Amino acid sequence: MKKPLLFGISLAVMLSVAVSATGITKLLTNGDFSDGLKNWRAWYYCGGGIPGYTGGDFSTNVVYDSELDSNVLEYKRENSQGFGGDVVVSQWLRQLNVNLDECPELYVEADVKVISESMFGDGGIIRTFFPAYIQVYYHDARGHVWRWKHGFSLSGNQDKDYDVVTINEWYHYVSPNILLDIDPILPRPLKLSSFQLGGAGADFQGRFDNVKLYCGPKIPPISACIDIDPDTLRTKSNSKWITAHIELPEGYEAKDINIDTVLLNINGRTVPAVTDEKYGFVKSEESYLTDQACEEGVLERMVRFEASKVKKLLSMYIGVYNIEITITGELFDGTFFEGSDIIRAIKQGIKIKI
Repeated sequence: MKKPLLFGISLAVMLSVAVSATGITKLLTNGDFSDGLKNWRAWYYCGGGIPGYTGGDFSTNVVYDSELDSNVLEYKRENSQGFGGDVVVSQWLRQLNVNLDECPELYVEADVKVISESMFGDGGIIRTFFPAYIQVYYHDARGHVWRWKHGFSLSGNQDKDYDVVTINEWYHYVSPNILLDIDPILPRPLKLSSFQLGGAGADFQGRFDNVKLYCGPKIPPISACIDIDPDTLRTKSNSKWITAHIELPEGYEAKDINIDTVLLNINGRTVPAVTDEKYGFVKSEESYLTDQACEEGVLERMVRFEASKVKKLLSMYIGVYNIEITITGELFDGTFFEGSDIIRAIKQGIKIKI
């Protein structure tokens, strides 16, 4: 039998472990792809044994995504002729020598977008072909390699662990504790082997960004006081910004908020904060440190989001709705924060009494 085709690009991998002030060990580097594919290795796979079949066209690139306003990973497979294959980028983790017996919890977090999906057959022989997936490989005490996998699909016809997502929309995913999510009949993980992102099927295209793998207790985020402006948003208005004031509890300072991590969340769909330093409210403390909401005399961090992107998330709501908006992010020391506010979303043409 002809061996499967294996295509790949080898990239130098230089990894290190980063431990935050919260005790969380971050195991991936360049998970936001700000340095292109540095520390990632790209490879492509398709089944062989078909005379004259070359596997179709594969690609992995770092591209600019206007919605997230950042560089993201984009991967694609075309011209598959209906045969299955994978496009993967990976990081080798074995040299980190992380002892999972000393890791109480293991989590994955990522922003995922499925742009197109064409499955192979009915989703594969064991129905595990996904246009986007995350895999963590590990080995047990005997050196045998095992895998944890989570997929993302538009169709929902698979029967393994996956989330159904909306086409061409970013989806924020946080895994359960992987060490407890693994099938209990399998051996307990001892060491991490590798981490993979990608897609599988016939023709497909997807994107990933803000990818994290971390070891340590999932410490609850500190509670932030959030004030959203405007309080009432008409989905067809010409407003440019949605503004959020973030006030942290005693012992934390608003100036320590890392704006690159701040997200506006509506039912799991996210919009990143504006980070372009051409705006004074991004680069000037005099502009972004305010005392306008929550507790008087306590400085808040003011952040803004593009109103057009937020209104796109609200477009599914018809009529007048009270919508909970959650703001999440991290401080520079790795501490997570979270808080929510309620606004009204009003569809154009509906009159209300103020």
